[in-house]
Formats: sequence, C-alpha cells, structure tokens
Amino acid sequence: MWKSSPIDSLNFSLSEMSSRPYQVLSTLYYLHVYLIQNSTYDKFDTKKIDINSVVKSKFFTLTEAWILSKLQSLLKTVTSALDSCRFNEGAKVLEEFIINNLSQTYVPMTRDDIWDDNMETIERRHVIYAVLGYTLSQIDIILHSYCPFITNNLYLLCFKNKDIVLLESWPNFNGKLINNKIEGAVDKSKEIISLVNAGRMKARLKRRWPVNKVVICTKDKALLESNELSELLRKQLNTIYIDVKIINFSNFFEKVNSLFTENLVTVNAKAKINKIAPRLRNDLKKALHAFGKIDYADLFAQLMSEKFQFKIFVW
Repeated sequence: MWKSSPIDSLNFSLSEMSSRPYQVLSTLYYLHVYLIQNSTYDKFDTKKIDINSVVKSKFFTLTEAWILSKLQSLLKTVTSALDSCRFNEGAKVLEEFIINNLSQTYVPMTRDDIWDDNMETIERRHVIYAVLGYTLSQIDIILHSYCPFITNNLYLLCFKNKDIVLLESWPNFNGKLINNKIEGAVDKSKEIISLVNAGRMKARLKRRWPVNKVVICTKDKALLESNELSELLRKQLNTIYIDVKIINFSNFFEKVNSLFTENLVTVNAKAKINKIAPRLRNDLKKALHAFGKIDYADLFAQLMSEKFQFKIFVW
C-alpha cells in the first residue's frame, strides 16, 4: 500500500514484507510494549486516559504539546487521504509519524523522566504515559484499515475500551491541540540534534560522552528563548552548556574573507561544465584551464559584491 498508488497494480512480495513494513510494525509493537511495561510498574491504567485533563496538568510540557500537535496533523492528513482513496499517501505519513516523531523523537526526549523512579515525579510520568497511550490508541484506530490483525491485537493488549478496535469511533480532529510555534521549535531542535550527532561521529565522540559546550550558529534570534527547550536540547546533546551565536551573514562572510589573508581558511571553486559547455563549445578546454588559474580569494571577494567577471581570450 505504501509503494503503490491506487491506479497501479499492487504486487505482494514476502521478501518486501519482511523488510521496511516489518520494521515499521515491529517499532509500533515495541512502543506498545514500552508503554505497558513502564505504566504497569507505576500502576497507571492505560484504559482510563482523559487527554483533556492531562493537557491542563502542570506537568504537561513542551514535548507533549509537540507530539499531540503532530498527532492532530496526522489525523487530518490520513483522514483526507483515505476519504479520497490515496492510500499510499496515508501510509507514508503514518510511517513518518511512527518512526521519526514518536519512536526517534518523543520517546528519547521523555525516556529520562520515565526512568526516574522517584515517587516525587510520579505525576510527571503519568502525564507521559497518558500522552503516549492516547497517541498509540489513535494510531491503532487509523492504522487498522491497513493492518487489521496486529493493530487489533495491540489495541486489546494496551487499551481494550471495546471488544474490538472496529467498534471505536474514528478519531476527531482537535484544532485546539495544534501549536505551529512549538512544532517549528522542536522540529528545529531535531535538526540541531542531528547535526551535533553527525559532528560527534566525525570527532569520534560517542553520544554518552558529555561535552563542555555546543555552539549553535543561527539567524533565528528566538531559537532558544524557551528555557524548557534549552534544557531539553542540553539533555539530548549531552552537554553542560549551549552557546547560541546569532549570525548576520554579511558580517559572517566578511569575517571569512579576513581569514583568507591569515591563511586560516582555504577556498576551492569548480565550474559547472553542464552549464557553460553549451555556450563555450570548442573553447571549453581553454576556459577550464583559465578558471583553474584564478585567485580563489579574489573570486570570493567578487562574489560577495554579487558580480564576477571571468575573461578568456580566444584566437
């Protein structure tokens, strides 16, 4: 269903079923196991979740607001896709939500809170169980038309409000839970986390090794105005201190240009042959030879003035 549009033939393959679809459904299964094991330990009843009261709790944080906002966007998109028989589009956004938003983002961001077995923080853990349980129950319902057996099994395992998931009503879109500002902030923090982890790999620093400081260069002055988001990022990046530097790109390039004279930065340039070949034709080799001899620091300075003149002489 994921790979085929409604107008294409649907070919079933056992080998394909055991690859990506299995990975997605396996992730969904273990998310339910994760919920039921931890909530049982804290004696939280996943069959009695009132999301409206949870939203009003003082332990309801930015991460919960983000995942519920993403969930409402998912409900709206999947409902529209199924109503118009665009089953492949609905399957793709469901996979994106289960893997990227729920499994790889929300669960890691709240894992430390769940693993804190202090009785003073039990209300915080109950909020996480309620939000995760509510999210998984909604996924079970809207994914049921794609995967009826596993979703019914998981639903009865964790929630069992009805004897069968088909007796549940289709989830209603709740626009009050949509928060575009929080979605944008957390999505940007996900990008920062990804970049920092990539930097750690290059430096061969494992994620469990703390670092003193992470410097974030950005044009967004309001990036970390939320203390809650700053603390969240600090934990996810495993760093003691986060330094945000607001970069004005005109000044930034001037600083880079000054570094040329100190030989601290080197620049290379390459001509796009497919762009210039139709215009130069037989003179292409001469142009490339001349381009290879130019002063790249001078080239950079000319590009900063938004003009670059390159002359070759043809005999």
